[in-house]
Amino acid sequence: MTAIVIGAFIAAVIYGIFATTSYAGRVASQSRFKQPLYMDIMRYTTPSIIGHNFIVCFCLVAIAYIQYAILGYPFSIPFLALIWGISVGAIGSSVGDVHYGGEREFQNREFGCGLNTALSGRIVRRAESGLRNSIDNVWFCAKFGGPATGIGLGLTVFFSSWPTTIWGYTWKAMVVGVIILAVMTIMNRLVEIQVKNAYGPYKEDKEEKEAVSVAHTH
Repeated sequence: MTAIVIGAFIAAVIYGIFATTSYAGRVASQSRFKQPLYMDIMRYTTPSIIGHNFIVCFCLVAIAYIQYAILGYPFSIPFLALIWGISVGAIGSSVGDVHYGGEREFQNREFGCGLNTALSGRIVRRAESGLRNSIDNVWFCAKFGGPATGIGLGLTVFFSSWPTTIWGYTWKAMVVGVIILAVMTIMNRLVEIQVKNAYGPYKEDKEEKEAVSVAHTH
């Protein structure tokens, strides 16, 4: 347990260095757009990021320890922690970063669009409620992206652990896992259809339909 605490502390410090240099470096490298560097983020948001990273690292290694020492997983603790770390990164990118607005601080892209480095420099100066700056993006991401990532990770841990905990490494656990995956895929598709019906089709689909209709007209 002491090793877990020490390791999580070291990881949090390193992550704090990365968070500070990435924020300051990004704003400084885009200085031609005259975006200010907010010291409030350095003094208040960055320590919160470090604290949350400590919690994440501690929980991930603790989960790996429980799976290895108590549940009897055949993999070592470092390997399990590595797998969960990769999972957190993937969940954070696919779930949490959506709430960052697609890097809208430095790329003029619609919400939910993919990122293209070639578009860097098309600065967004105004947003739905006025001017947009770095502190607004960080606040929005911390408020919505963090909890969304946590919920995604928690569901992943739950749905990936309880079948093997109940049935062990048997064909029953594999069948239950496949069923869970199929149900979640169907639910994701239903949610996507509902959102498209409520807010309209994707931009690409709309443009394709308009092009087809114009071709038929001519």
